[in-house]
Amino acid sequence: KRIKTFGLNKLKNLFMVFLFNFAVKKFNSPKSILIIDEFFDSYIDNSKILNKSREKILLINDVGEVNVVKNNKNTFSKSNSLKILVYGSLSAKKGIEQLLKSVFEQEFNFNIEIMFAGIPDDEVNELLKKFNSTKKVNLIKHLEYVTQKLETELFCSCNIVWMGYSKTFLQSSGVLYQAWSAGKPVIASSHGLIGHRVKQSNAGILVDIDKSIEIREAINFFSQDVLKYRSLVKNAVVAGKKYTKKTFINSLLDSIYE
Repeated sequence: KRIKTFGLNKLKNLFMVFLFNFAVKKFNSPKSILIIDEFFDSYIDNSKILNKSREKILLINDVGEVNVVKNNKNTFSKSNSLKILVYGSLSAKKGIEQLLKSVFEQEFNFNIEIMFAGIPDDEVNELLKKFNSTKKVNLIKHLEYVTQKLETELFCSCNIVWMGYSKTFLQSSGVLYQAWSAGKPVIASSHGLIGHRVKQSNAGILVDIDKSIEIREAINFFSQDVLKYRSLVKNAVVAGKKYTKKTFINSLLDSIYE
């Protein structure tokens, strides 16, 4: 009864705080605690309490649980449609409305194909009903559970992966690693962990998600500068190799045995 009244979530949180502090104090290794959250790492730097144990805490890369598509074939040319993939759980936080409004508000001088793949929430489902394909913009909708076969086909056939998350979303995403593993550059929001990683890797174009002109300029860029596009593809391949299970395990081993 006492546990039920207190709340299991509060009990769990207290236990985790106790475990974290116990681990920091107990182990003598200079780098005892391994974390995968870059924002938590920044929080530790700014925390008066946790910063005292800063030398015991080490940030490592998180590969995430994602299906990695190993295909870096990119067939984009000016004679083809520019294919943009919007993949995963389709919700408002993915900046889908901003993308659609930017694409439809003014006609491009080339064809665009936007592929939506994943299960949409009610808000996005209603939003997608408001937009229809035109001569210049073709909308392809796989609004369902995506099989591994279809997932591979989508990542192999697209030219760009959309990562334009809303400003309330500060985390990273497994889709980012899938895109890079497939050798695909991204159009990504400039804020948060996604923006930070794209900037570091130079494997995509960063935009302010609330500025339609920046989204349009990014899309235009991919159609006009083929050499730069190929450069971003190469950077995406390099970035994809950094976030594999092998490199994740190696970073763990290096941390433990350093």
